[in-house]
Amino acid sequence: MKSLLTLISVFWCTLSWSQYTNVRQVPNPKSSNTINKYVANPDNIISRRDQNSINGKLTELEANYSFEVAIVALTSIGNNVIEDFAVDLFADWKIGNANTDNGLLVLFVQDQRLIRFETGDGTSTVLPDTKCYEIQQQYMIPYFRSTQYSEGILAGVQGIVDVLNGKTIDDTAMDSYGVENEEYYKEYDEQERIRKSKRNKNWLIGLSVWHAVGLILFLLVLIITRFKSDPYAKYNLVKWFSLWIWAILFPITHIFVILLAKKLKTRYRDMIRFSSENGEIMHKLTEQEEDKFLSKGQLTEELVRSIDYDVWVTEKSEDILILAYKKLFSGYTKCPSCKFKTYKKSYDRTIVSPTYSSSGRGERKYECANCGHSKITGYRIAKLVRSSNTSSSRSSWSSSSSGGYSGGSSWGGGSSSGGGATSGW
Repeated sequence: MKSLLTLISVFWCTLSWSQYTNVRQVPNPKSSNTINKYVANPDNIISRRDQNSINGKLTELEANYSFEVAIVALTSIGNNVIEDFAVDLFADWKIGNANTDNGLLVLFVQDQRLIRFETGDGTSTVLPDTKCYEIQQQYMIPYFRSTQYSEGILAGVQGIVDVLNGKTIDDTAMDSYGVENEEYYKEYDEQERIRKSKRNKNWLIGLSVWHAVGLILFLLVLIITRFKSDPYAKYNLVKWFSLWIWAILFPITHIFVILLAKKLKTRYRDMIRFSSENGEIMHKLTEQEEDKFLSKGQLTEELVRSIDYDVWVTEKSEDILILAYKKLFSGYTKCPSCKFKTYKKSYDRTIVSPTYSSSGRGERKYECANCGHSKITGYRIAKLVRSSNTSSSRSSWSSSSSGGYSGGSSWGGGSSSGGGATSGW
C-alpha cells in the first residue's frame, strides 16, 4: 500500500521553472552598461550566437531608421495573459521614440507556446497587425514547432528588419491601417477560438485520464480481493479507498468509490468465518463479551482508540480468533517497552525561552498509557533573529534601479498602440 501512496504522490509532482509574474522582474537590456542591447534572455532560450546576431541587426535598424525593437524570451509568465503582459512591459520600458512611437516588443513565452508582437502607434502604420501575424507564421512558428526557439526568434527578427528597412512613419499611413487590420482580426479571432477549443479539449482529456487512473487502481484492488479467501485480508486491501483524501484527488468519481469501500469494509469485517482448526462456524463476540479474551495491553489500545479488536470464537470456544483493526491516524505509536500501540507525546514545552543573544531550551515527554513507560527528551531552540525587512526592501529597490530591472531607463519614451499579433504553436 505504501507503493500505492507513492504512485499517487508522483502524479502530483510538477516541474519547476523560472516565472516572471511581474514585468519588473524582467531584466531590461537597456539598463546594462553595454549600450545598444535589445535582447532580454534571462533563461538562455536564445543562443549566444543568435543573440549577438539579433543585437547587430537591431542596432543597425535603429541607427538607420530609428525603430526601437525589444526582444524578450521567457520560460514562463505564470498565469498572466500574454497580451496584457506585453502591454505592461512595453509601458514600463517605454520602447520607441516619444514623438513617433516607433517601438516594437517581441515577447516569446515558452510554457504558453505563444509569440506576441506589441507595436507602438507609429510602428503599427508600417508594420500592421496582418504583417506581424504573417511574420510569425512564415518565419517563426515552423521553427517553434520543432523546438528550435532560438532559430525561430532570429528568423522572425530578420523578417521584421526586412519589413522596416527603408520605412518612415507618417500620418497618411494611418488611413489604411484600420482597413488592413480588419482581415487580420477576423483571422486572429478564428485562431484564438481554435486555440481555446484545443485547450479546453486537452483539459478535458487530461481530467478524464486522471480519473480513469484512479478508477483503474480501485478496480485492480477489487480484482485482487476476489482471489483472497480471508475476509481480514480483503478488509485491509479496501480500507485505503475509504479515506476522504480520494475525494480530493479524484473529486468526480471517487466519492462513490469511498462510499463503496466503506460498505465493503463493513461486509468483510462481519463476514462469516470458519475455524482453521476444526472447520466449525465462528461467531463474533460483542464488545463486552470479548474483553475476557483480550490482554490488558489490548484493552488499553481499545480504550485510547488506537486499535479496535474483534474476537471470533467457535461454539465451545475451542478456537479463538482475535483480529486487530488499526486506526490510521490515532496519534499513538508502539511503546518501546510493552510493544502495544499506546505510546504518545504527553507534552512539549519551553524550559528556557530564546533571546536575541542566546538560544533557548525545550523538552518533550512521551508516555505509555498501558505500562507507564515514559521518556523525556530535550532540544535546543534557535535564538531570535531581528527582522531585516526594511533594510532588505530598501536594498532591493536600489538594486532594481541600478541593476536594470526597473523600466524606462534608456529606451526612447514611446508607448504602445495596443496593436500587434499573437500566434501559438
